[in-house]
Amino acid sequence: MAVLCIFAITVHAAIIVDLPYSNVRVENARPEARFSGTGLNAEPGQPLLPVYSCAILLPPDADLSTVSFSVKGLREEILNGYTVAPAQPPLSINGPQWPENRAIVEGKDIGVYGRNAVFPQEHILVSSNGRMYCYKIVQVQVNLARYNPVTGELLKMTGGQLVASWQKDPSYTRSASRQVRVPLSVKKRAQSMVVNYADFAAAYDADFTFDRASKMVIITTSAIKTGSKKLTDFVASKAMRGVEATVVTDWGTSAANLRTWLQSNYKTMGLEYVLLIGHYTSDVPMMDFPSYSGSDNCPSDWPFAQLDGTDYKSDKTCELHVGRIPIYNNNLNTLDSILTKTIAYESSAPADIVWRKNALFCGPGYNSGSNMACVPLNAVYADFVQKLPPWKAYRIYGTTYGQPTDPQPDEIGTESAVVAKWKSSSFGLVDWATHGSPSSASYVLSSSNTANIGNKYPAYVFCGSCSNASPSSATNLSYSILKNCGIGAIGGTDLTYYGGDYKTSGSDNAWAYYFGKFMIGDSMDIGNALTALREMAPSSFNWLNRAPYVLYGDPTLGILTCRTNTAVYDVSLTKQLTYELKFQNSGISFYVPENGKKQNMASIRLYSLQGRLVRTLWRGNVAAGHHFIYMNDGSHEKDNRAAGLYLCTLESQGIRKTIQVVIQGR
Repeated sequence: MAVLCIFAITVHAAIIVDLPYSNVRVENARPEARFSGTGLNAEPGQPLLPVYSCAILLPPDADLSTVSFSVKGLREEILNGYTVAPAQPPLSINGPQWPENRAIVEGKDIGVYGRNAVFPQEHILVSSNGRMYCYKIVQVQVNLARYNPVTGELLKMTGGQLVASWQKDPSYTRSASRQVRVPLSVKKRAQSMVVNYADFAAAYDADFTFDRASKMVIITTSAIKTGSKKLTDFVASKAMRGVEATVVTDWGTSAANLRTWLQSNYKTMGLEYVLLIGHYTSDVPMMDFPSYSGSDNCPSDWPFAQLDGTDYKSDKTCELHVGRIPIYNNNLNTLDSILTKTIAYESSAPADIVWRKNALFCGPGYNSGSNMACVPLNAVYADFVQKLPPWKAYRIYGTTYGQPTDPQPDEIGTESAVVAKWKSSSFGLVDWATHGSPSSASYVLSSSNTANIGNKYPAYVFCGSCSNASPSSATNLSYSILKNCGIGAIGGTDLTYYGGDYKTSGSDNAWAYYFGKFMIGDSMDIGNALTALREMAPSSFNWLNRAPYVLYGDPTLGILTCRTNTAVYDVSLTKQLTYELKFQNSGISFYVPENGKKQNMASIRLYSLQGRLVRTLWRGNVAAGHHFIYMNDGSHEKDNRAAGLYLCTLESQGIRKTIQVVIQGR
């Protein structure tokens, strides 16, 4: 629960948030305390304690630099005789990765465990002050328990409320805000993300323009745009599904140029998605991102999604959903093949996509040292597949790291079993977590075997293993999947990290679980799913998985995407209203159904196949019924229409219809 309070002139307002301290349960299970009822978080080697993490929405005119937090009415009880285990480090094929400049002895940070002092000293950690498009959002963590390692005292919170206060930004103007076009999907993300959306919903609705249309920019080069035989068809297919795609080639040449271009244009264009097409260095570069140890860099597309600020570690909120179609050796035939497959996928009839609700879970078994696959994947099976018929799943686990735990899989096996089952079945989603290399997921799949599976039933794949999307290898597994047997693949460009609890840690096995949740349980498109995976990771060590994991494929598609499933449709309206849009020799006819109103706002617009607005043919109030617009009525004689193929859209009452029209030369 959040309460809005107005204070003195110097402080614009404050938010009071109830804290779930009563949910925390602790038992002294020798030799260590066991916590339940809430999430746990800590840096590696430091005491792993209960926390409450939340996102708080501030008003549009808040000055983020003035935000402060406190705990009102704080009460704590002291529990004696406890020991608290340290948080474990991230693990990779290179072993545990401890933070630099820490003295670690037997897994414990001596700077904390060797001091006679309460840890942490503060109750509140502000992990980021940032924006998501227009929304000003503060991520905060409250420590619900603190610990003195020397005395064994555990201080457990028994009362208190979180108070966030701020001052007004004197430079804020509503007129400037109205220039920002915010995708409606961003509004829905904000509603689900913050704890107090209702407090400032009206203010944001009044100050910003929300756009129902989904808009994507395709970033590529002039040579690729000219050389591809299918890119124009791809843009047209997007438009038919209600996604306005614009191809841009004049963004610059470097990764820094690209990020600057996106920062300068995404708000005025109302962008939601970005598709990068090209080689990762010579065409559309990835950005080098500092690794966890700081000793090297990993290539990443994350900086093109997170555009507000530069503190990637703490500000995990993304503005855009980003995917990439790599190109190697200037092979545009492979690009066109991927685009053709994508067009077919999104153009499928609803009756033809039932097969997609079938999942394959695979990986090694389990032992105490390698919680790699079967535990989180069994949880996806129990939490989502079994509860959401007609979803089904087949599980293949190996015995490399120990016997799979209950429930037993459908099959015990490794790569040969996975390939045989995948090839002979129709899976819409494939999910794994294991060790890996650029061209292999251990005991699951190798790049050389992807062509044997085939593209008849292309799947969404989470490659939960190191380096499966390494862009320096033309045969990396994620790209091989996109070419040969998938519609989209999320994989790591470098080392990725496992370890910790699969529901809270943000590790590989946690990503495997939440990939299943977001794609199966929440029916997200793959771009939104990757964004949600990045945003759910805690602020401790597992922020680092946000950088290496990238998407190869179109970010706008999901399991349920088909030719009647359009992102801009309001489902509640489409069930009630039927619109018609037809092209005739002399103009456009359209029909607006009866809905109880005398007049309805409607617009008819003409777009190029690249998504550029050519002309607004009509915009205004119309009565229900049939209407006709002459294309050559004299008022349009000076427009810039050349002969050729165009896209014509009708928008009214939240519904969007798109048709192709051929305009003859005049």
